Amino acid sequence: FHKTLQISVSLKSNFGAMSLSLSLARLMEQMTFETSRRIPADHPSLAGHFPGAPIVPGVVVLDEVAAALMEWRAGSRLIGIRFVKFLAPIKPGQLFTIAFDAPENAQIDFCCRVEGRMVVEGRLEIGCGACI
Repeated sequence: FHKTLQISVSLKSNFGAMSLSLSLARLMEQMTFETSRRIPADHPSLAGHFPGAPIVPGVVVLDEVAAALMEWRAGSRLIGIRFVKFLAPIKPGQLFTIAFDAPENAQIDFCCRVEGRMVVEGRLEIGCGACI
């Protein structure tokens, strides 16, 4: 699989000839995205979550996922979270990666990884303003 594949299509109609060129690399950039985040140990949500053994609350992780989505697709509108599964905790100060994959225009799969291990996975539903 070579990411620099170019696809060209020529069409002829009663209105003249049209040509379409599509770069697979550009299409792949639009379909996937990755970024990293770190929730600082002094984040206000951590005070009581949990004393002596703090973990980042799921809602804080999801807030970071939503912010990362806006970085990737600035015009998108998050409609809902179809599902989310928290597989392992994220600790304060721990670096985690958020990755998106868009198998369909209206849904985006995401996961969060810590040191390569998946700790959160889910699917977002977005408005058509973000469709490719």
